[in-house]
Amino acid sequence: MRKLWLALWYPYAAVFPHRKMSHYAVAGTLSRAAYLLLMMLAAARIVGAQRWLLQFLWLNRAYVFLFLIGWMAADLVHIVLDARLWKKLRSDKRSSGH
Repeated sequence: MRKLWLALWYPYAAVFPHRKMSHYAVAGTLSRAAYLLLMMLAAARIVGAQRWLLQFLWLNRAYVFLFLIGWMAADLVHIVLDARLWKKLRSDKRSSGH
């Protein structure tokens, strides 16, 4: 399952390296959401369910919006914690004389 997950996200990672745009609170989340939507549309097209998927997303747009807000909140927490960790690691490295 891990290999499948990595293969699915490999093109995204190639375009958006980690700690670059992916670490902008809104833009990073929206870029991942757009990529995921494209992958879903491609899969739906293969099985002939593209129209159904678009209708489903439209009819449930309020939930899709809430999902995106939650995703952005989680990403923001991730970004803040990453920044604090990097700051601490750099501080520890300087104080140890490296």
